[in-house]
Amino acid sequence: MPPQSSRPAAAAERIVIVHRPGPMWPDPKHEFLDQEGLRAHIDHYRILDDRGLLLLGGPFLNDGGGMMIVAGEAGLERMRRFAGADPAVKSGLLLAEVYSWFAFLGTQGSGER
Repeated sequence: MPPQSSRPAAAAERIVIVHRPGPMWPDPKHEFLDQEGLRAHIDHYRILDDRGLLLLGGPFLNDGGGMMIVAGEAGLERMRRFAGADPAVKSGLLLAEVYSWFAFLGTQGSGER
């Protein structure tokens, strides 16, 4: 018999891409959307949105970074390459960290207690 997964059936794997200001970010207090090069970053992620893979995305309200939550079927390695190809990352405006995330709690998680 194959080993049983410890993950509840209703739980979902997601990919989280966290963006932080990079070395070319001109001013840490500068508004996120006012940074030159951010429109190309947004357009890059619209590709995932158009394919139905981007679940949520946007800037943090307190520190100039942001986050994207992507459907797990997009593939972790593929999303690492995608994040690295972001014009804002390539220019050094942003840094990107990519994580595989097991969404367990909340309305989209398993609901187990």
